[in-house]
Amino acid sequence: MIISSPPAVPKKWIDVLKGIGIIAVVAGHAYTWENGLILPFIYLFHMPLFFFLSGYLYKPSPDLAEYFRKKTFHLLVPYAAFLLLLVIVPEIYRFIATQNFVMYEAKLLIKNAVLGGHRLEGVAAVFWFVTCLFLTQQIFNFLVVRFRQGMLLPVIALATALGFVNSWWYRAAQAPLAANAVLAALPLFYAGYVFKRHEKARWITPLACFIGGLAVVSLKAGLANFYDIKVTVYGIPGVTMVSALGITIALIAVAKQLARVPLAADGLVALGQASMVIMFVHQTILLRRADLGSANRVYGIVLAIAVSYLLYLVFKRFTLSRAFLLGSEADLRKLLAWLRPGNRAPSLSP
Repeated sequence: MIISSPPAVPKKWIDVLKGIGIIAVVAGHAYTWENGLILPFIYLFHMPLFFFLSGYLYKPSPDLAEYFRKKTFHLLVPYAAFLLLLVIVPEIYRFIATQNFVMYEAKLLIKNAVLGGHRLEGVAAVFWFVTCLFLTQQIFNFLVVRFRQGMLLPVIALATALGFVNSWWYRAAQAPLAANAVLAALPLFYAGYVFKRHEKARWITPLACFIGGLAVVSLKAGLANFYDIKVTVYGIPGVTMVSALGITIALIAVAKQLARVPLAADGLVALGQASMVIMFVHQTILLRRADLGSANRVYGIVLAIAVSYLLYLVFKRFTLSRAFLLGSEADLRKLLAWLRPGNRAPSLSP
């Protein structure tokens, strides 16, 4: 989604996995809970996959301020830009077009945009992930840099326990920017961080496939073995997280095999690299297709992904869009440098 692999360690399967994950995210918004096992299965792994992968790609940064700045450029700038373009501007246009300005609605719009998290719905329904990931990265980096390695697991375990306290007894207590969801994201992020050290162990993939199979059986049996992290649904303690990790690690094995198949790899890599834009834009496309029915959901998914990907290709071409919509720090710095007196305007193309 909004995660990028370290340039020093190019691994094609990472983008392939992101491509698989973003397809699952779009499908998760196209289907409904009446579609049998499809949605519970998707919700079991699609967001955990991205938290896990982000943890896998994480590199400790002793300079906390620098890490904060870097991730602000990469995550929060596009978050704010897409929120403005897809939520705030259309609402302002609606107020002007209908000449029906209601102060209460305007205040609510601003309040929801500022607080984010579970308050964001409709086209911005998935935006909570961005702020949650940002906070997760900052907290995890702080823990790694400032605490002894042996303290990590107890802190993660405590976060997990507090997450279930929030889920079971205080679900209505939703923090701004999906900050409370960090309690569920941290253990998934940590699992990805730990997995990187042991990924070559031969027993991991067979065990993951076995666990993934059991997870499907549990869903078939009617167990609530799935996540809905945005609304503080974390499934069955221990079981749901292990199930999500099993499916994710099994998908990593699949992604590594697909990375060797040129046609499949090229398509999924392209989607993986565009996953940020697809994540931000796809819901707008899906919600504009009011005629989406059970017979054409796949068509709707393909359309949402295709339009989002085409927009990504357009955004890549211009300095302004790369800076604000793709999270390019280099391009944003170029624009900021241009604003200084005496500097020439930067080229809008590559």
